[in-house]
Amino acid sequence: MEVTLIDQISNFFFSVIFGAILGIILDIFKIIGVIFRFSEKKIFWRDIIYFSLIGVLSFLFIVAVNMGELRVYIIAGELVGWIIYHFTLGNKVVKKATLIINFFKKSFLKILLMLPKPKKPEFYKIKKCHKKCSTFLFSTLKKIKIH
Repeated sequence: MEVTLIDQISNFFFSVIFGAILGIILDIFKIIGVIFRFSEKKIFWRDIIYFSLIGVLSFLFIVAVNMGELRVYIIAGELVGWIIYHFTLGNKVVKKATLIINFFKKSFLKILLMLPKPKKPEFYKIKKCHKKCSTFLFSTLKKIKIH
């Protein structure tokens, strides 16, 4: 089947939009990292999962848009879309999300600190009483000299 110039241009623009969607997916992964504060190992695995996911999604996109024919302009369009999103909205979205998440974390911590602390369970009272009673009994037995 012949691919016309209009098909190529429209596929390029679709791939630019798809590249921006891949950037949004990366921001979702970053925001999840801000919420849970991953260690370096978990960040490594998060990145592996992200790149595997975008690899599969890119393959499915190429199959859907261009019947599986790999064209350089499709990959270039994805890259251009990702770069445009990342350097325009991407950084701002992650920064704003980080501010909002930190605000809610601090607010939640303040609310927790204002709540009354739970009282000691009855077990500790029983343990304290048991210790006093046993000390009294042993001292009494020593005085009586009954072991």
